[in-house]
Amino acid sequence: WTDNPLSIYARASKTIVDGIIYYDSDEDVKLRNEIQTERARIIQKMIAAKKGGEPTQKPRRQRNIEYHCDTVGAIEEQ
Repeated sequence: WTDNPLSIYARASKTIVDGIIYYDSDEDVKLRNEIQTERARIIQKMIAAKKGGEPTQKPRRQRNIEYHCDTVGAIEEQ
């Protein structure tokens, strides 16, 4: 814990179950930085491809389907 475990400001710095580390705050910070670096690299590669004349496509909207008890029959009919 970063503080007294009963404090509202306390955070778990590590979670260990049966001797296996499932969460480590230091490792989490490292992985978040790696993800941010990779995301920036991919975005820069996409921008360079667009400037270089590569074909692009517009983003497509994903439909969120809300299911209801009457939805099952409607889906099978389509």
